Amino acid sequence: MTLKDQFFNEDTTLDFANLLAKFHDININTFVKDAIKLYPTLELKGRISQLRKTLKEYMPSDYTESMAIFTKMLVHSQQSHFTYAAIMEYIEYYGCDEKYVALSLEKLGEFTQYFTAEFAIRSFINHFEALSLETIYNWSLDSDFHKRRLASEGTRPRLPWAMNITMEYKKSLRVLNNLYYDTERYVTRSVANHLNDISKIDPNYVIEILKSWKKQGKQNKDEMNYIINHSLRSLIKNGNQDALTFLGFNENPKVEVELRLSKPEYSIGEYLEFHIDILPLENTNLVIDYSIHYPTKAGNISKKVYKIKTSEVFKNKPISIKRKNKLEIRTTRKLVSGKHQVFVHINGKILASKYFNII
Repeated sequence: MTLKDQFFNEDTTLDFANLLAKFHDININTFVKDAIKLYPTLELKGRISQLRKTLKEYMPSDYTESMAIFTKMLVHSQQSHFTYAAIMEYIEYYGCDEKYVALSLEKLGEFTQYFTAEFAIRSFINHFEALSLETIYNWSLDSDFHKRRLASEGTRPRLPWAMNITMEYKKSLRVLNNLYYDTERYVTRSVANHLNDISKIDPNYVIEILKSWKKQGKQNKDEMNYIINHSLRSLIKNGNQDALTFLGFNENPKVEVELRLSKPEYSIGEYLEFHIDILPLENTNLVIDYSIHYPTKAGNISKKVYKIKTSEVFKNKPISIKRKNKLEIRTTRKLVSGKHQVFVHINGKILASKYFNII
């Protein structure tokens, strides 16, 4: 079952309506009928918006009265549910104006424990940056870990499936400085994801932040290592030498590498199979990846990096790695016939490569 059908169907919408009806006079059957009538034609985000639009038709015209009803509804629920995303979108669409902004920000923080407000808060950041950032800063100090996580997640520069925010990315550091030594992985994972977003914009800035945090010693060693590795994962995957050096990987490891393909030609739908043999000439740590360069119809090259592993290796003790990669057409990549190339990356550097043909 798809997520859209799992979370937004007649039964879940009926549950939502039954709970709402405890605190607001609605015709439950009519509400459900109006909400679900377009579900079959909509994806997940569209179904959230459809439920939000239905709420707009049935809720009081007074926004503050609607917020009071939603508050009673969610407190009574005492659990999270995906249908509550429609309430967050309701706040985003109808409460993001000067008259209601203070109330809306308060409710986003209050309701985020029932469904994350990370998407809705971004409209407020864009329209009321100063007030929103001050509220977010207070969330970063709150005893509720849902609010603390929201402070980081809602300000991520590249939050998946979310609108862009116009705020300058360095303004979030004041918030992250309160959160990186949090005791909840739910929060520190968000901090690491946040820094990973920034690393795609300003790699050196992220590395310097992590160096500073590590030096301060406020976070325990294991969790700090998790934050560092998770924050730098995109830089490591792309072979950023500053990130690799910070993590203690030798820029020029002493190794011998051999790449062997199972055959020189493949058809679409087959697996590209290959072996990587590595002979370490010293005791060291290695980040081992491979990449494939796919030519496009336009004559360009599409590059895709695949993680293999991070490993401690020992002098003169060879390691052998076998991998296979299905050569299939995807929505994000159209395979064309002709010469392709596979590369082996060791600590960010290409140390072996082979050509193969797709026929």
